[in-house]
Amino acid sequence: MKQEKKITLLNWYIILQPIIDILTSLGVRYGSDSITLGVAIRAVFVGIMAFYVMFIYRGKYEKAVKIYVAIISVYGLAFLANAAVCSGTYTIITNIKMFIKMYYFLYVLLGLFCMYQQYQYVVSDWLLVGVYCEYTVSIFLSAITNTSFGTYDYGKGYCGWFYAGNEVGAIISILAIVALFWAVKSKKKFVWISIGFLCAFSGTYVGTKVPLLASAMAVIVLGFVCLIQKILYKTSSRNIIRCVIILLAYCTLYMVNSPARQNNGIMVTEHYETNVIEKEENLKENDEEIDVGENKVYLVINWLLSNRLVYAETTVNRYCTGTISEKILGLGYEYKTGKDITNHLIEMDFLALLFYHGILGIIIYLLPIIYLALYCLKRIWVYRKDFWKNDIAIIYIYGILIGFACAAVSGHVLIAPAVSLYMDVIIVKLVKCLDK
Repeated sequence: MKQEKKITLLNWYIILQPIIDILTSLGVRYGSDSITLGVAIRAVFVGIMAFYVMFIYRGKYEKAVKIYVAIISVYGLAFLANAAVCSGTYTIITNIKMFIKMYYFLYVLLGLFCMYQQYQYVVSDWLLVGVYCEYTVSIFLSAITNTSFGTYDYGKGYCGWFYAGNEVGAIISILAIVALFWAVKSKKKFVWISIGFLCAFSGTYVGTKVPLLASAMAVIVLGFVCLIQKILYKTSSRNIIRCVIILLAYCTLYMVNSPARQNNGIMVTEHYETNVIEKEENLKENDEEIDVGENKVYLVINWLLSNRLVYAETTVNRYCTGTISEKILGLGYEYKTGKDITNHLIEMDFLALLFYHGILGIIIYLLPIIYLALYCLKRIWVYRKDFWKNDIAIIYIYGILIGFACAAVSGHVLIAPAVSLYMDVIIVKLVKCLDK
């Protein structure tokens, strides 16, 4: 396949992601969720990426990449065998499907990095802006036409025609600052006003905390970068003013009874009643001293993590009491308790990596991330004197950091192919940006 065809297919694959997600959502909600359109297409894509890095890529990192893919493959076989022995052969299908989802991030990262090394190609910023608009416009249209699916069963929120509000929220959070960066720099008023409004609307009306906080931070960080550039390089104040206007629009939408504001009230009450009060009653029954300060700290942390501490407790206990092989190779994604099949439910990606894939699995997973992080830090140090001139690099760094922060506290990033793709794209774009 010629270079131009590879690039064209990749661009079409990325720009069609929202459409794939909508079709997948409809398939899950009104059909079967065993093998969806999204799972099938992304499985094919990750297979193409694996084939490319193993048999087509020629470059500086050829040997290292092939060795690493071979290590993943050997570990994958050991992981599946251990899960079959410890949890039962009935788990194989689920474990294969989830293994592909989890390692999709790595295979695509390797593929995009190798494409950059071999062809000097990275995905366009404006393509990412287009994808961001596809997601946010669909949420807006579904909300005003009252055809949106609900983000929560118990709370408020619009996730558009997409299946998972958490994943859509993570995508919006990661791409928001890239879209806003080019919006505020645009000479066309319609561009920055419309994208600014979409950022404010999606951040407050999806209803989850991740886009709520990340979108606001994106505007603040972008405004700060523009301010620093004005101080150091005497640039125009126009971009700062635009950031302030967008932030004011954001605050206004949040205050006018937005789903995000309503949900925060619901969740705080629910968490207090189900966690703190329950804990206090148990302590009273046992005649133990009540530490009000501890309860308040627990309340805040559990609220920020949307009760994930409670959900993770069973998996933590299962891991701690597991066999040596389960600690090293992981628990897998299912296990049997009596006659019931139970999923290891934990929505914090790095903890999920540890428990699902064990000590060996998380070490293998983090190796390329650590390498690229050190590489980028080295390049930043070399060009530290001109760091603030390279504003787009700062934007990419923020997008990556917010993505990993989301992965750590709310999940649905590394384990979700629909989200991790954009992390891969931005990481490779940062590498190219720092290589200049």
